[in-house]
Amino acid sequence: GILNRGTLTIDGTISNNRANGPGGGIHNTGTVTVSGTIINNTTVTGGGGISNSGIMTVRGIIINNTAGGVGGGIDNSGMLTVSGTISNNRASDGAGIYHSWPRKNRLIFESGARVMQNQATNIGGGIFKSYSSIITGATATTVFDNIAPTCNNYYNLDSGCVLP
Repeated sequence: GILNRGTLTIDGTISNNRANGPGGGIHNTGTVTVSGTIINNTTVTGGGGISNSGIMTVRGIIINNTAGGVGGGIDNSGMLTVSGTISNNRASDGAGIYHSWPRKNRLIFESGARVMQNQATNIGGGIFKSYSSIITGATATTVFDNIAPTCNNYYNLDSGCVLP
């Protein structure tokens, strides 16, 4: 995969990667724009397709990624804007997106964003949101058809299975 600590724009396909750490497709601590990119078939111990602790914009497709821990599609602890599709990812919690603290972290969904058909073995098939992190733009038409034993589409540690 790709380790980014600077500024990067990606337009292409990242697939079939394996990692024993975060971000099988992309591990970002800098600033990255993923535009027209497909990230698929990555397998990692944590943070499936993408691990983000920097600033990231996703306009591509994040599909068929697996995390042994959280965040099959994206494990986010930074600033993340999504207008692409996150689908068919697998993880224990937050199979589509695992959005964690601290308070400054933001997850923004723009028009056209979809988090769908992801599967968690524990909580939050679509999105898992931890305490005090901020999500805007998530609706029932954005986050749908996800599967988990607890809270299929969305789980919020502050308020349970209710979209913000």
